[in-house]
Amino acid sequence: LKDRDRKEYQQHRTVYHPWGISKMLEQSQDYAAAELTLYPESSLELPYDENRIQHLIVIKGEANVKSASRGKNLHAGDSFTWYAEGEVSIRNKGDEALALIRVSIARS
Repeated sequence: LKDRDRKEYQQHRTVYHPWGISKMLEQSQDYAAAELTLYPESSLELPYDENRIQHLIVIKGEANVKSASRGKNLHAGDSFTWYAEGEVSIRNKGDEALALIRVSIARS
């Protein structure tokens, strides 16, 4: 990993947080894909990046997602896309772990 200048050499792909777990699935200059797991009744704020389009896909559980301009309740199979809306907050509304896939794509 070090010889190939991979980021995993310095930071593990799976990181444990007070709100849950983030696992980097794939990353390049153009896009990044991560699996997020939020513990029951936990919340997370995703930072704003004006150069990227963000997508969230719910795999399991129920999420409440809010941006500056809108809010939405999501269930398994639902998605939420945003850009130029500022920070986005995600809250696990259920009593089981919430599983999400986050895809971030560079705007061209």
